[in-house]
Amino acid sequence: MYYIGIDPGLKGKIAIIKDNEILEVIGIPDRSQPEEFRNLFQKYYSKIGKKSKNIMIYLEKPIIKPMIGKKPCPKCKTPMVYQYQQKGIANSHINYGILLGVIIDKGIPYEEISSQEWKKYFSLIGEDKKSSIAKAKQLFPDATDMIGNNDNIAEAILIAEYGRRKHSS
Repeated sequence: MYYIGIDPGLKGKIAIIKDNEILEVIGIPDRSQPEEFRNLFQKYYSKIGKKSKNIMIYLEKPIIKPMIGKKPCPKCKTPMVYQYQQKGIANSHINYGILLGVIIDKGIPYEEISSQEWKKYFSLIGEDKKSSIAKAKQLFPDATDMIGNNDNIAEAILIAEYGRRKHSS
């Protein structure tokens, strides 16, 4: 069974796991190259056939979490509380939409999951990105060099591994 974990951020990654082994980690394609998106899963999907149930994609849903800040009022200079969006949130949503369209078009089974869902499973709620890197290295010690200090790779791997464990139970 192939498990594909997708972190759709601007620098997001896609991790492919089979039988508790990381087969590959690839970057989210450049949106200016639509053909790359169309052919994204072809390598694995063509190996197992279109009717096969031996592939499952776990796509992380981006969240809109308003951030709170303070800035001076333009008239009186009194500090004012304001809300703003997380940096890169638009890119995550665009990538998410494109990836979801490709997945649906190809007819590949998928599940949308929240970051809270897989992070809770691995006890990473409230932890920083370094904790995701450490957890991925702990679970896949042979992939320590591949993971390096890249939290995007680590999180894509953890999403795929979460899916594998969820599907196996």
